[in-house]
Amino acid sequence: MLAIPLLFAQGSGCCGPGTYTNGTGCDDCPVGSSCPGGFVDPTPCAAGRFAAVGGLAVCISCEGGSYQDEAGATACKPCDAGSYCKAGAAAPLSCDAGSYSRATNLA
Repeated sequence: MLAIPLLFAQGSGCCGPGTYTNGTGCDDCPVGSSCPGGFVDPTPCAAGRFAAVGGLAVCISCEGGSYQDEAGATACKPCDAGSYCKAGAAAPLSCDAGSYSRATNLA
């Protein structure tokens, strides 16, 4: 007997949050992507966000002190020396004129 995911078996044809339709059933959303459910294909995480594990309905924002400049990321990068990164940053921001820090991960 073929195992059919519960949502398909109930006749809705839709996958739940964190999964997507593969044509015959539902699969977990891949790492680096989000899946709101329904008939929507996985969406790569936008810059400033990441998905380190599969099965997420939404991507996670990078914490302050880190950034991500690429889509589809599985982790955030530490903020560079001489710059700072607010939560959800897609790029490090330069320190204000007349200020500097050698520390990384500044928010």
